[in-house]
Amino acid sequence: MDRDYGRELDELRGELSDMKNVLKELSRGLKKENEERGFHERGGRRTEEKRYAEDEMPQRNGHGPGEHHAQRGEAEFCGHGPESGCGRPFSEHCGRRKMAGHIQKMGNMHPDPHIRAILDHLEDQAGRESMTGAITYLGVYSSGGRQSTWVRNGVNTDDLLRLIEDHTAERILACIGNNDRLNLLLALLRRPMTVAQLVEECGYNSTGQVYHHLKPLIAANLVAEDDHGNGKGRYIVVSRRVQGIIMLLAGISDMLDPSYTESDWPAAEDAEAEEAYGGEEYEDAGDPDNE
Repeated sequence: MDRDYGRELDELRGELSDMKNVLKELSRGLKKENEERGFHERGGRRTEEKRYAEDEMPQRNGHGPGEHHAQRGEAEFCGHGPESGCGRPFSEHCGRRKMAGHIQKMGNMHPDPHIRAILDHLEDQAGRESMTGAITYLGVYSSGGRQSTWVRNGVNTDDLLRLIEDHTAERILACIGNNDRLNLLLALLRRPMTVAQLVEECGYNSTGQVYHHLKPLIAANLVAEDDHGNGKGRYIVVSRRVQGIIMLLAGISDMLDPSYTESDWPAAEDAEAEEAYGGEEYEDAGDPDNE
């Protein structure tokens, strides 16, 4: 029997057409699956790392799994949760910032990426360990031939607040919270001095006045007699206390100029506080115990 080549070709064309249709369906299915897994229809496939980071983002933002802010539309609210009573849109309140536990991520507060990385680490630490906060500070101070350099990283603010609870802060502030003692500390921070030099530098009338104000500073181990070399008879600020005094002054400076701070506390509270003090927040109102 002769082969019917025409019929065979028609059958082959039909099979090829069926195969094309199957491949088209497979292609559509793969495309749809990729889109559902978070791949762009255009621009190529995103990296698995980026997709993983975005999948993890809802937990850091304080939302449930899959609740990206972009998916919440007009109903997107900050990650404080309904129990906080916040209720303001996330874009207004949190500026679309990520969350580390209960801590808002303030990622763009400083132009230096190294400082931003330190802040990011502190935010993560405080959120992970349920701390009220964490701070890192470092610095150098050199004057009068002496230098003090310090570094502290990841200090728990809860530990700092306990200094108020156990009255340590009260004792320290009472010790130096006197203009005469502060003037002596200022003079000795600049360079070691004898009592006679302190009389002249600080404008006292006698060495007895200087000794009177030096005594509590020495008792608090803030000031000591220099026992090195030819320093006998000269007084110095104890080297390991220098950073504490400088950082205390830095804190006072921040109280006077809060422009370096970003807060999510209601602006109305700041306005009420400023109005209550008439714009003179730190004007000396006198000691109520002496009135």
